[in-house]
Amino acid sequence: MQGIHFRIENRANGLVLDVNHSGDIGNMKEGSDTPLFIQPFTGNWGQVWEIHNGQIRNAASGFNLHHGNQSSDEPFACMVRPTDEKHQIWELRYNGAIVSALDGKGLTVSGNDKGSRVDVRPFNINSPPSDCQWRFVKL
Repeated sequence: MQGIHFRIENRANGLVLDVNHSGDIGNMKEGSDTPLFIQPFTGNWGQVWEIHNGQIRNAASGFNLHHGNQSSDEPFACMVRPTDEKHQIWELRYNGAIVSALDGKGLTVSGNDKGSRVDVRPFNINSPPSDCQWRFVKL
């Protein structure tokens, strides 16, 4: 799937994973400075993704989806430069769940409205609720 571009769509609301950064890609910061949200699909660079050895990578910036803030009550997804740490490795489940290799928590959303933050939280990965299910749509 490397080199193939996807949008990552939440099954509950049809909104897509979007990097929360405006401005030049070269000025994008990593970690909590660049969280992810769900937005309607427009095709902008922040909504185009690739898969690289279990890493979910933004095609334009080269940054990876990262399981951030594991020790907090509010774990979130954010963007970081690629490394081999488990915080950046994801398992794509047949039922639409995207699960962290770090701790088995999955990608979900804080709400179903556009602009809602993307979080990493525990849920039943064998029977995920619809807001914890994602669809990879080839572009």
